[in-house]
Amino acid sequence: MVDDGIPAAVPSGLPARRLFPRFALLAGFTLAGLSVLWLIAGWTGFGRDIHWLRAVPAAVALAIAGLEGFNCHSTRTVRILAFGLGAFAAVGMWWGLPCRAGGPNLIAAANQHESLKRQMTNRGRDAVSSAPSLRQGIANLAADYPSLAADLASEVERWAEDVTAALVAYYDDLPIHDVRQALALQTRASLLLAEFPQCDPAITTALENWVDRSLSARLEELHQLPLQDWVGFERTAAGRRLLATSFPQCKTKLIETESQVIDKWVRQLATRTAEEGALSPNEHRKLCRATSNQLQVLKSLDPRPGRFREAQEILFRTAHHYAELEVRNYTAAQRYDLAFAVASGHWLEWLAIARQLGPRETKQLNELREMTRAAFLKHGESIPLAPPPRSRETAPPPRPTGTALGVA
Repeated sequence: MVDDGIPAAVPSGLPARRLFPRFALLAGFTLAGLSVLWLIAGWTGFGRDIHWLRAVPAAVALAIAGLEGFNCHSTRTVRILAFGLGAFAAVGMWWGLPCRAGGPNLIAAANQHESLKRQMTNRGRDAVSSAPSLRQGIANLAADYPSLAADLASEVERWAEDVTAALVAYYDDLPIHDVRQALALQTRASLLLAEFPQCDPAITTALENWVDRSLSARLEELHQLPLQDWVGFERTAAGRRLLATSFPQCKTKLIETESQVIDKWVRQLATRTAEEGALSPNEHRKLCRATSNQLQVLKSLDPRPGRFREAQEILFRTAHHYAELEVRNYTAAQRYDLAFAVASGHWLEWLAIARQLGPRETKQLNELREMTRAAFLKHGESIPLAPPPRSRETAPPPRPTGTALGVA
């Protein structure tokens, strides 16, 4: 009622009824603002990741703007300004605040995302060194901004496949004797395989194929050497040693082939000299001994003292055959001293090799020497093992000077 023109008091429940819709409107505005930020970030390529340290301050800024913006007692200019400042502050907090304490903000994360994509533009064989940093960078980004890094996960897998294809192609074109480059490539490839183990079968197969080609070339190189080309054998030994040291799986085959080549050379040498018949028994023995000495100092992958056993056995049998032949000739001529000298020299030259070959060869040496010694002793002759030493001679007196000869 109106009493004397004075309006009646406003009911006490009215302000509460008006306050609730304002808070509901404020909450809806804040939620809508956060949703818009979330959608804009996703549409512009910044991902749709939400973090409390970014979302709560942005929501507070929007709420404060809403309080002033929805205040009917404020002027329109103030309300528009409040909405604008609130939206600007919310955008700055959404993009500028870190996702966690000490973590990157959305702008830094987006820059990291672009940096990682630029790294993946290099897909040649030299890009393998980027594998650890790429994998670690994507993992770090995905830990903070999963949706922002989602496209990188599939992209880096395609990058690894392309780099693997480049490595395989390079192995296919790599020269078969370039072992150092193959080792360097294997070391670089290990960086890729440590991060992308699924690439291992292709790279391992390509490396194995290259090793097989290089090994075949070295073996063919050995087989193509001329008979008794010791210089060529040692000239090519460095390449075989490098291959065997770098790829130990090749060593056994290389050693076997070296032995086969040496055995072939020795057999051909023994057969050829026997067929030609141009050498005396003594010359045959000297040739066998020189060849045996050459085998002992030859630069081979097998460092064992008893290497080239079959070749040494052929040389020993050949030398022993001609030693027996010389002994028979001297015995027939009743030159037991020379027969004993031949057997003794043969025993001394081949004893070390015979002991490596076995007891049978050692027994043959001993029997030949003892047989000639017995024949020599039986006939009462002696053999001078060395000429007697010369007696010390005294220097002649000095020649007389010119005065003594009567020269003034």
